[in-house]
Amino acid sequence: MMKAELIIDAPILGTKEIWVKRIFKSHFDHPLHFHDYYELVWVQHSYGKMIIGDFAGSFAEDELIMIAPKISHLW
Repeated sequence: MMKAELIIDAPILGTKEIWVKRIFKSHFDHPLHFHDYYELVWVQHSYGKMIIGDFAGSFAEDELIMIAPKISHLW
């Protein structure tokens, strides 16, 4: 059984309430994790599998996914 780890990111753009992070990688490499804030993910050019809470499914190019605080997720 995988245990989710808490990830605490520093603000990307100053101390704003909205942080923006662009990832230019061929794949997502975060482990199963969660954090204390909402996450809005726009998948511009990719596809694969995701686990969000107790949901397991696929994601594809041009999808927009919102994840609530404290929900474990993995791409």
